[in-house]
Amino acid sequence: RYTLSVLMRLPELPGNHVVVSEAGAFINGAYQRYGEPLTSTISVVSALSSLDLIKLEIQNLPITLAKEITLRNKAATHIEAARKAVASLDYATAIAQLAMAADVLAGIAPETVRSARYSVGRALKEAEWQWHKTQ
Repeated sequence: RYTLSVLMRLPELPGNHVVVSEAGAFINGAYQRYGEPLTSTISVVSALSSLDLIKLEIQNLPITLAKEITLRNKAATHIEAARKAVASLDYATAIAQLAMAADVLAGIAPETVRSARYSVGRALKEAEWQWHKTQ
């Protein structure tokens, strides 16, 4: 038994998309399929459409140190600014705000903010992609 990992580029448009895949090999120059094709539905969700949830995740971080509370609030402010920038299609500002949010979160204990930093990173990547498409 073997495991095969596959990377694929998903469609840009959010929504449900159908993927049909099959496995096979060339044997003596002829393609031989293994089993029947598999059909899967993949949901694509925009990371930028989740900025409200990311802000809420940051606001709900379980921290008690005054310094970290200040950093948490500053990060949430940057996420809100990024959300407003995305709403007006100002991806350059969104990128700057998301980068600042990530920098601020770096000042909080890593085990506390791991998930939030991952979410911010995904949003940052998407904002960069959206900016790139407008150039």
